[in-house]
Amino acid sequence: MQNIPILDESDLEILMHRDCHFGKNFGIMLDYYKKEGIGCDPEIEISAIANLQQIEEALNEDLSDKLLPEHEKIRVKKMRDLYRELRDNYKNGGRLAELLCDLLLSEEEEPIKEIDALARVSDCTPLIDLLGSETFYDPLSPGYGRAPMLAAKVLAKIGDPKAITPLFISLKHEDFFFEQEIQNALTSFGNEAKTFLLKVLKQKPLSIDNDTAARALSYFSSEKDVIEVALILLNDPEFTKNIPLASYLISLAAQEKEKLKKLLDSDLAPELKEEITFITK
Repeated sequence: MQNIPILDESDLEILMHRDCHFGKNFGIMLDYYKKEGIGCDPEIEISAIANLQQIEEALNEDLSDKLLPEHEKIRVKKMRDLYRELRDNYKNGGRLAELLCDLLLSEEEEPIKEIDALARVSDCTPLIDLLGSETFYDPLSPGYGRAPMLAAKVLAKIGDPKAITPLFISLKHEDFFFEQEIQNALTSFGNEAKTFLLKVLKQKPLSIDNDTAARALSYFSSEKDVIEVALILLNDPEFTKNIPLASYLISLAAQEKEKLKKLLDSDLAPELKEEITFITK
């Protein structure tokens, strides 16, 4: 152990990425990164992969076995087992399992054929299960953590309103990379999604659900009923004391400048008044 150079956190991430997605093989991982596959982590440099490969070859020992903390080894094993389970299901699980595997393991940036094929034969249930699985949000999982986003796309194609609540719950992950796609799937349900979001926005006691609903309603911010609700809530002290939520509400009501200006005479927090002044000038 004393002959192994000290590695930082990013090196351990590379080892786990290699173990889960590339069969513990640095050569396969390097080829994949040189081809810029969709599963490439933008924070991983090819030179860092090559450096670890050289260290491992010089020591003739598996760096993961020596250096990964036990809880990360368990995490890696879970993901490798999941890959094996997917391969078994592909062979023995029937047409639906095959199409799910095709979607999850696609190397296409936009796997349109796989999405369309699955939407034609599946109901919401397996996609909702996938969307709700914490495991598949992990970038070490099959599909590089893209599975929830891909499931959202299929759910939008299927068009069953039963998907609205699961899509909303998924938005609470606040995953920067895939939030837009999940939001697009949610708003594809039109008035049904808007009605659901307005109901959540108004509910008490306040929680992260209100913030998430306000954020999602930005895609309906030109619609009269959304603007009216935002203005009503901006007159409710319980809502205006929650500065981030009130800020979302101000954005939703941005078209009604004169009505927003009237709020400048209320006891809103200074930062909210400043935001209204900026929007209405």
